[in-house]
Amino acid sequence: MINQTPEQIARDHIDEQLLACGWLGAGETVRKKLLETTDLHTILRLPTGIFYANGVKANVLFFDGKPASKTPWTKEIWFYDYRTNIHHTLKKNPLKFEDLQDFINCYNPKNRHKRKETYSEASPEGRWRKFTYDEIIAGIKHRWILPG
Repeated sequence: MINQTPEQIARDHIDEQLLACGWLGAGETVRKKLLETTDLHTILRLPTGIFYANGVKANVLFFDGKPASKTPWTKEIWFYDYRTNIHHTLKKNPLKFEDLQDFINCYNPKNRHKRKETYSEASPEGRWRKFTYDEIIAGIKHRWILPG
């Protein structure tokens, strides 16, 4: 851990926890366990290549830890699609705070239980949409904006 960035320390800690639980390398199991042991309420889909090489996908997960339960804590997940038709690069067009202002407004940090979708059949380009736990488990695809 000497001379590691906070990101490296966090990644190492997560890897240690996943390995100890037998989850490392088992993506579907990890995702399902996350839905069951936390209230995973929001996923921010970032443009590919935003942190590393082009084509590498990144998501930011927002969740509250919960005690073990026989029924999943996660009831619905809000997705903000800041990936489709968005182009950032590390050098020529880096992501800035202002780029995320719409997400922050939609996220509604003062009361996340009073959110409103921007997606609808009448507004198919809306980036903010929620899915239920059952839709997630059934394998509903979380991409609704068509690439342009």
